[in-house]
Amino acid sequence: MSVLSFPRLYLRGTMSWDPIVSNNAAAAYDLVTGRARLQPGETTAEFRRRLINSTAQRGDWNYFGTHRCALEQAAVVGAAATPGDREVDQDPLLGVPVELVGKLVDIDPAGTCSQVFFDELTLGIPGHPHLRARPRRRMSSRWLNFARNRGNLPIAGNASAAWQAVFPATEVDIVRAGQSPLLTTLQQALGDPRARGLMLRLCTYRTQYFNGRLQDRDGLPALLTELQQLHEQGNPASNPANSLVVGVVGVWSDGDSESVPGGRQLLASGTAPLPVGPATAELHPDARVLSLDLSNTIPELDRNLDKADLGPITVSVTADGARSEVGRIEASAYDRAAYEARAGIVDVDLSPTLDLTSLFGRGRLALEVQTPGGPAVLLAERQLTASCDDCNLYLDEGQSHTLVIRAHLRGTVPPEPLSVFVASYDQNMAFTNEATVLHAAADGTAELEVRGEAPGCRHLGLFAFTGATTPTPPQVLRLDTGQFTSVRTLPFDDKLEAATTDQALTWEFLYANVLQTYDAIAPRMSVILDLADPDAVQTFARRLKEVTSAELFESARYMPVTRDLSRGKRTLLHRFCDLALTGALPPAPPPSTPQAVPIPAAGALPPAAPQQLPDAPARLEKRALP
Repeated sequence: MSVLSFPRLYLRGTMSWDPIVSNNAAAAYDLVTGRARLQPGETTAEFRRRLINSTAQRGDWNYFGTHRCALEQAAVVGAAATPGDREVDQDPLLGVPVELVGKLVDIDPAGTCSQVFFDELTLGIPGHPHLRARPRRRMSSRWLNFARNRGNLPIAGNASAAWQAVFPATEVDIVRAGQSPLLTTLQQALGDPRARGLMLRLCTYRTQYFNGRLQDRDGLPALLTELQQLHEQGNPASNPANSLVVGVVGVWSDGDSESVPGGRQLLASGTAPLPVGPATAELHPDARVLSLDLSNTIPELDRNLDKADLGPITVSVTADGARSEVGRIEASAYDRAAYEARAGIVDVDLSPTLDLTSLFGRGRLALEVQTPGGPAVLLAERQLTASCDDCNLYLDEGQSHTLVIRAHLRGTVPPEPLSVFVASYDQNMAFTNEATVLHAAADGTAELEVRGEAPGCRHLGLFAFTGATTPTPPQVLRLDTGQFTSVRTLPFDDKLEAATTDQALTWEFLYANVLQTYDAIAPRMSVILDLADPDAVQTFARRLKEVTSAELFESARYMPVTRDLSRGKRTLLHRFCDLALTGALPPAPPPSTPQAVPIPAAGALPPAAPQQLPDAPARLEKRALP
């Protein structure tokens, strides 16, 4: 099951990131209203100049970004067809390019719950054996590992993240499989009754900014000043960051989580000799192999990417109070060369172990290392887990959505139903003291209805448990190991739309209340369509309706990329487009007529949230100069 099953294909390359970060700052963007914070009497052009002139001060490394993200120079670098077999080293699919182009969007612009909206994954070249697949939903970041690189790199350079997407079998096209044994094996695996399609899991890490020129934090002010000068010269060139990426394509099967790494989960122990990230494991009892996903686990020592050498890692299982050593991972299996060749996946031979199914079915898995002070637990299994495929959810005013939460014991459906404690966290991931308890059905699922009751962003922490005693939730939700779903309720604009007659729906009204924010926050949009030009907007009215349609929301083609267009504002925009298409637009009002609905000034914002608790990373400052 999942990418830890067989067959699997290994990928490697880089990922480019080109988001705007101007909407990260509360002084420039209001999350609740979804509007740019223009100062009284300030025009869009003046707002842009203000942001450009304060680039270095604000640490804004990419005001002219496009939100585009893409796999770059990525290729299939290896494969494993069956457990225990040697790695596949000859096949027409090896070395072929891997392409994925999408848009990077944070559900909360000031937070780090990121999403990649994309429309297609391709492996190979048309005319040769190749694969094309269309995703079921967006990818969402999970397991943000702040300590992945120990080289003190700037901005998010030290961090890594896991990403996962699934592709229904009906949306997978495998072409010329007969010419590639690997594609033939993959096609046969999709014919299994338990197979639902394909799964992609990526790990992005070692991010560099300013085209790789930035080596340390001391160089930030000069580079930001140079970028500001380019902006002042009217150069709209964006400034994408670049991460390294490894990935795996495998089979998506019944019971697999769609959006987050599933299986048996292992988390860092308090006795670990250095910070490590989470891992997942899957047992293949017939082949007597344990597959471990260490793609986000072992840190690099510096920007040169040498892995920390922890020595041999012992795999153990503790059941009924007795500890059994079942396998061993040599350092050569997780060093840089092995990591890049196999995307961090390690298959451990368990041949000497007796009765694997019983032992793993009742025991707790752990990875252990030797330290100068003696043996230490590196990772220990979190046996009770809860996950939700809707990692990030957008709601409109009063809209309801039912979340399906899966509770697992040791990565599988428990023999007896579990319960799930759902704790509410605010935008800053601080516990609000609000919670509810759900009782899972026999298949491990529980349902929770959420409703758009107030605009803004919140997070729902998920904690599976047994018995009558509910768990105590952490005061700050962790991004590195937390199980959660993020919910953004879009601005409440239904009343504005209902109160606006067609006679009042002038170009000036539409610009002030709908289009101006995107024109101000994302100036690169002007290269595609000048939102400040009424003639251009009216000319492309039909196209505007198409790309802002709610049915296109999961696509990379949707506008606005930031996904913060409320139902009320969308209706206003579509009504305006219909009037333009029928030639029925009302005349412009006199220049003195007020148009924009006022929003609070930056100084009227609520007080900042309390400082985060120590040793509980929850948020990552994405701007260059926090």
